[in-house]
Amino acid sequence: MENLRSDVDKKALILRLKRVEGQLRGIQQLIENEADCEDIAHQLHAARRALDKSFYTMMACAFEHQFDEKLVSNPKVRKGVEKMSSILARYS
Repeated sequence: MENLRSDVDKKALILRLKRVEGQLRGIQQLIENEADCEDIAHQLHAARRALDKSFYTMMACAFEHQFDEKLVSNPKVRKGVEKMSSILARYS
């Protein structure tokens, strides 16, 4: 099993997941405080999107690991993988 190559990528992903964790706690509070269903649904959607973006970050990592090391170090290839990940996250 491969892992994230960059400490910057790791920190960014962990930070995103911590934000999702905070969002989920906020959603629990909304439910406990009997907030409007539409408000709760909106927050659930936002949390789901954040998790989707995390998933696609990991998919980009998996793509990178499928390429030869020299190929991945090519800025054009790396940019292409990042673009694929961005497109997937945007339309998820």
